[in-house]
Amino acid sequence: MEKLKYRNLSVFSLDKELIGSLRLEKVSNDSLNWREYFKNSDSNWISFYPFSEYHGGGQPYIIKIGLIDFEKWISENVDFEKQIRLLIENE
Repeated sequence: MEKLKYRNLSVFSLDKELIGSLRLEKVSNDSLNWREYFKNSDSNWISFYPFSEYHGGGQPYIIKIGLIDFEKWISENVDFEKQIRLLIENE
């Protein structure tokens, strides 16, 4: 399970195996912004597509945001997808 850090938060390349191993439960989705919202017993998670211009949206990623409300976290981190994309490109 390879990960990178964004503002001390863990970001992972997303696949079905990861969802199962972390026991993530889908809470909702935002089809306009290509995001899905998950939770498990200890955290909230947001999946997103930092390379959304690629065929099929490209590789999905997921960020662990702790127990912070999804909308609150997004409003405080408006450019998180762009910033994480830069981290991925510079790996």
